[in-house]
Amino acid sequence: MDAFVGKPARALGTMFVLLALPYTFTKGEPFRVVRMPWEHRQTDDAPVETTSTVAVAPAVETGELEVRATDNQSANALPTGKDDTPAARPPTLPEGSFLERPEALSAFYTRLAKQQAGEKGVVRIAYYGDSIVTSDYLTGTARRLLQARFGDGGHGFLTVANPWEWYFHNDVAHSAGSGWRASRVTGPLTKDGDYGPGGVVFRGSAGATASFGTAKDGDYGRKVSRFSVLYATSPEGGALELKTTAGEATVLETKAGEAVAKVHSIDVPDGENKLTIRVLRGEVKIYGVALERESGLVLDALGALGARARVWEHLDGEKLAAVYKERMPALVAVQLGTNESEDGAVNVADYKATLGRLLDTFRKAAPEASLLLVAPPDRAEKSPSGDFRSNRVLTK
Repeated sequence: MDAFVGKPARALGTMFVLLALPYTFTKGEPFRVVRMPWEHRQTDDAPVETTSTVAVAPAVETGELEVRATDNQSANALPTGKDDTPAARPPTLPEGSFLERPEALSAFYTRLAKQQAGEKGVVRIAYYGDSIVTSDYLTGTARRLLQARFGDGGHGFLTVANPWEWYFHNDVAHSAGSGWRASRVTGPLTKDGDYGPGGVVFRGSAGATASFGTAKDGDYGRKVSRFSVLYATSPEGGALELKTTAGEATVLETKAGEAVAKVHSIDVPDGENKLTIRVLRGEVKIYGVALERESGLVLDALGALGARARVWEHLDGEKLAAVYKERMPALVAVQLGTNESEDGAVNVADYKATLGRLLDTFRKAAPEASLLLVAPPDRAEKSPSGDFRSNRVLTK
C-alpha cells in the first residue's frame, strides 16, 4: 500500500517540478502554462512602430517553377445561386465621403456614368493584393455586387494555371495540364521584370494545355462573348492552338523579331463556352486569358499569395505599361498590409516609401486610370486580458 501511494506522489511531484521549471529562467516563457498576474508577454506591450528595419526578405532567385495540373470549377466558398445570397444591408456611413481625395476617382466614375447611360464597352478594374485576392474571396463578392449594378462584363483575367495553391476563382471553370513553368513576383523571379498583369508569367512546351470557360452551374459567370489571350512574342516563340467549344481550331504564332506583350481575341456567341489552348510546337510565353462580354464591368483579381508591398516592386513599369496598353484598366486598386501586420513592429517610414514607389509604378503604367489604395481588412487578436481586439498594427 505504501508503495502504491508513493508512486502517485512521486509522479505528481515530478509533474509539478516540470511545470515549474519554465518559470525559473527567461527563455522558458513560451513553455509556461499559466501567466502570472504581474507578467506581460512582450508581444502585448511591444511597440507596433519602429525606426529599425524589420522583416527583411531573403534574396529571391530567378528561374522557373514547375506548375502541377489543376482543375477549378465554378466556385470556392461563395453560394452559386442569387436566391442563396442574403441581401446586403446598406452600410451606415458618416456624413461626407469615407475616401480621402475622392476626386481622384473622377475618371473611373465618369466611365461608370457613361456605362449606365447606355454607352457600350467594358469598364475594367485591376485589383491587386495578397491571398484574399488570390483566392477571390473578397473580389468574388465585389465582382458580383458591381456587375449587378453596372452590368456583367465577364469574369475577367485568369492565369494559365494555378501559380499558388490558393488560386481558385469564383464563377468560372478553369483547368490546366502539366507542362507549364511559372515565374512569379513572389519567386522564382524573371530576369526582366515581365509578369504580365497578374504577377505571373508562364512558359509552356509542346503538349501543354489549359482551358478557360463559363461556370457550369449557378446564376453567376454563365456567359462569355470574347476570349482574350494575353501573351508575348519573342524571336524563339512557338505556336499555340486555340479552340472554343463549337469553333474551329486556329493557330497563334508567337514568333517575332522582338519581345512584345500582345492580346489575341476570339469572339464567340454570347453564352456558355470554353476556350482550350495547347502548345503545338516550340516554347510559348503567355500570361493568361480574360473572359469578357460586349459591355459591362470586369474585375480582374490579381493577387499573390503571401504578398507584401515589397513583393510587387518586382514589376517592371515599362513592361506593365505595355500590358496595360492592351488591357486598359479604368481603375487600379491596391489592397495590401495584411501580411505586414504579421511582421510585428512596422517601420512606417520604410513602408510608406515602398508603397509610394509601387503606386507610382501603377500610376505611370496606367496614366488614364484612377488609382485606389484600399485598407486591409480587420483582423482579430487577443489582448493581454484575453479579449479579442483589432490587430494593433492595422489600427495604428
